[in-house]
Amino acid sequence: MSRYRNILIPRFSAMGDVAMLAAVVRLAAQQNPDVRFNVVTRKGFELFFAFGSNLDNLAAHGVDLKEERYKGIVGMRRLTSECIKKWHPDAMADMHLSLRTRLMSLFMMLRGKRVRHLDKQRASRRALTARHGKKLVPLRPMTECYADVLRSLGIEVSLGERVLVGPFASPFFESNARPGHKAVGVAPFARHEGKIYPVELMERVVEGLSAAGTDIFVFGGGAREREVAERWSAAYDGVVSVIGHLDMAGEMALMSNLDAMISMDSASQHIASLVSVPVVSVWGATHPAAGFYGYGQETAGAVELDMECRPCSVFGNKPCYKGGYPCMHGIEPETITRRVTEVIA
Repeated sequence: MSRYRNILIPRFSAMGDVAMLAAVVRLAAQQNPDVRFNVVTRKGFELFFAFGSNLDNLAAHGVDLKEERYKGIVGMRRLTSECIKKWHPDAMADMHLSLRTRLMSLFMMLRGKRVRHLDKQRASRRALTARHGKKLVPLRPMTECYADVLRSLGIEVSLGERVLVGPFASPFFESNARPGHKAVGVAPFARHEGKIYPVELMERVVEGLSAAGTDIFVFGGGAREREVAERWSAAYDGVVSVIGHLDMAGEMALMSNLDAMISMDSASQHIASLVSVPVVSVWGATHPAAGFYGYGQETAGAVELDMECRPCSVFGNKPCYKGGYPCMHGIEPETITRRVTEVIA
């Protein structure tokens, strides 16, 4: 039994990392009903911990870090005090190791609370992405790193179980899905260019799946992405744009009804993993070996090219020194289509 019974867990970004953390914390709460888990994150991300949940020992609080009250050292001291007053934690699991959470750790320790920190495997990441002398040794999955922090506090966590098993009610899916047809989600965008499969090639994937009679739901955000999704919707049978029609809860409910999800190395693969949907993920500048593969996903779901320069970065935010990201442009659309067909068969 854990010595600590009330754990504060801060993690503010990024969306995909928070979704991965949610999988771990939800399983920890299920497996340790005598321990209370309290998560503080960005406003909107608390949904990942609450969606479809009936766990009395798990609470999540979303804050707007742009508010003046939470800025700087004074702001983090205020946030820490609010968490202590609200939840009375006896320990903290720093799942971010950012400047903000380091400050929270300090203020927790000044209150006599135990603190344990996430191991970001920085040296191993540098070796994985080195330009010369690259060592492609898979890093410990980030979900296991999250679990390790809880284990260091005496909390037993066993990963491997499915997290949220749908389908959950989705009026949008019911209104747009065709009876008897397989349904696939497509999230073709990401934050960095090195993680985006070329739009013109992804359109060929969409075209192929549409011709096979598959329903396709296109996810994303922003004006440009919406324009692409609506163009595909007008051009191909069974293609529906989700962009601008659903909030995050609605998107999660919709995903839970899908037979598969096509995603970049982005938040979408982790949100789909949270609702236990198979993901076909497309990798370019980044690599599954960096530890950010979707929780519970089969390794065969990754589509990638074996190139000596990969990965060139952990997060896909560095320019391609070869120019043009051939790691993405070299993937044939038919390879992705075939992988999806195998998954949904």
